[in-house]
Amino acid sequence: MDAYERVVRVLDFEEPDRVPIFDVIMNTKIYETFGGLGDPLEVAAKTFRRLGIDAVRHYLDPGRHWLVEWYDDFFRYLRVKRDGWVIETTRDDARHQMTWISRRPFGDLEGLEGYMPSFPDKEEIADDYVEAFRKAYKAFWPHTLLIGESTLCFVDAFHFMGLRLFCRALHTAPHVVRRLMDVFTEYNAAYAELFAENDFGPLFFIGDDIAYKHGLIAPLDFLRKEWIP
Repeated sequence: MDAYERVVRVLDFEEPDRVPIFDVIMNTKIYETFGGLGDPLEVAAKTFRRLGIDAVRHYLDPGRHWLVEWYDDFFRYLRVKRDGWVIETTRDDARHQMTWISRRPFGDLEGLEGYMPSFPDKEEIADDYVEAFRKAYKAFWPHTLLIGESTLCFVDAFHFMGLRLFCRALHTAPHVVRRLMDVFTEYNAAYAELFAENDFGPLFFIGDDIAYKHGLIAPLDFLRKEWIP
């Protein structure tokens, strides 16, 4: 039984030959140990194959942090102006990588107005996404099922604004948060639609961050009114 059938059987509430293993690995040492060095896609596919992992939604490209890739897409597909953004990366002796936004080109709601993202063109996203996902899917096949993925709207909005400004806007300018969430919802829905339209697989992962260990980021009433619908 290959990884695809194993995962599909579980989704259909049928018994597979064994419980499928799902994991996401974001550790360069693990990739080097099990996959060696070279093209990140080939190294990742080899790593998951050797570890016997049946399904994965993301793999590490040591040369391109996900946050950098995320904002490159915002600049391109959502027409966000690039000037003024500073994204920094550090790497220690163990090759652990930390990336963060050290400066945004705005610090208040008035400044944010000049950097509001636009609604995306799904066909423009398709030009890049479809071929890239097809290539990655084939690299992992048949030992590991590559699952499509996207965020939703909440994590994108507070990453974009910065958590402090986001929390302030929740109370003083909820319409701004609502506008951002609308844009990011349509942006992420485009990936889900393209995944389904191209029959890339049986499973698409959608994740959003709405809480940390101490509780919700936004008031529950806001989540019920805006986020859940």
